[in-house]
Amino acid sequence: GPVMVFDTACSSSIVALHVARRSLQHFDAAQGLVLGVNLVLVPSAAHVGPAATGMLSVMGRCHTFDERADGYLRGEGCCATSIIAGVDVMLGSAAKHNGQSATFTALNGSSQQAVIHASLQDARAPLVATLEAHGTGTS
Repeated sequence: GPVMVFDTACSSSIVALHVARRSLQHFDAAQGLVLGVNLVLVPSAAHVGPAATGMLSVMGRCHTFDERADGYLRGEGCCATSIIAGVDVMLGSAAKHNGQSATFTALNGSSQQAVIHASLQDARAPLVATLEAHGTGTS
């Protein structure tokens, strides 16, 4: 099957999972292995850009989905998941660019609504049991 690398800032792993799921749907592969790693190898350099653009939280907390959201915090993480055609329990997925926003880090409500709607349509499920969201706390 296909081998790909994604760099979509802090949503790379979830975009990779979406693309892997689509590869299974389109019979490009029988199974998928999605790995995501974020390492801050040079801490001072990793914070310069986000700090200069006002993307880091001055309160030291993300406050995701909260009106107090003023930015995000840097962190390290690693995750891997395997998906297999025919055993896939992820019924739907969608990915979308934020589109035009007031600022670089501002949310775009209509774009977010559109991607959630697209994911639910893709799932063709009458009831929703679980939602996974990417929420950084940017404002």
